[in-house]
Amino acid sequence: MKNIFKSLPFRLLLGVAAGIIIGQIANETAMNVVVTIKYILGQLITFCVPLIVIGFIAPSITKLGNNASRILGVAVVCAYVSSILAAFLSMAAGYGLIPYLSIAPDVEGLKELPEVVFQLDIPQIMPVMSALVFSVLVGLAAWIFRRQEHALFWAVLSGLYGLFFGALCAIPYVINGCFNGGIRSGLYAGFTWWVAGIPYDLLHCAGNFILMLVLYRPVKKAFSLLRRFLLNGAG
Repeated sequence: MKNIFKSLPFRLLLGVAAGIIIGQIANETAMNVVVTIKYILGQLITFCVPLIVIGFIAPSITKLGNNASRILGVAVVCAYVSSILAAFLSMAAGYGLIPYLSIAPDVEGLKELPEVVFQLDIPQIMPVMSALVFSVLVGLAAWIFRRQEHALFWAVLSGLYGLFFGALCAIPYVINGCFNGGIRSGLYAGFTWWVAGIPYDLLHCAGNFILMLVLYRPVKKAFSLLRRFLLNGAG
């Protein structure tokens, strides 16, 4: 019984119930504070999601060992297939249940949420899909070239990544266009997105090349010292 009370689903249900009760009895001033906190926390979570994706996926790929490419391929296929199956199951559940639900068309009598008192917009560094592609590519590159220590090599690789960054970011537009208007529409959407950003890609390429060439050895030395310090401190 104690395990049920400590479980995440029970806590989520308890939070939903508490929110419903507080929403019924709280005055407008209290709801202003709640809505503002909800908005700011939502902005922080949205900002952190791409960083979490990069921070977990890229290091995990480098630790997969000799079968990294095979394991990663199987994981990507499983994730894609499970997403498609989940979409079909959701569609089937919607078509099977929604027509039989009694949904009131009018919203009279419902309370409206008050306006946000303090609005703080925190945009994402990059979209989640871009973060996912970025983390996979960085993880694979780090795993493939893990024994390469020349600064010029990593500078060239970083420059190439900056040059083709627009093409990588165009992949979601290709997929979205294929689903909405066919393969031709998807390729057109991705190509126009890529071409429009080529001047920025050139700047990205030059900046990555110079920064990696200048900072590779100092940053590597700093991380080596930090790793040695942490290991000695833990020991």
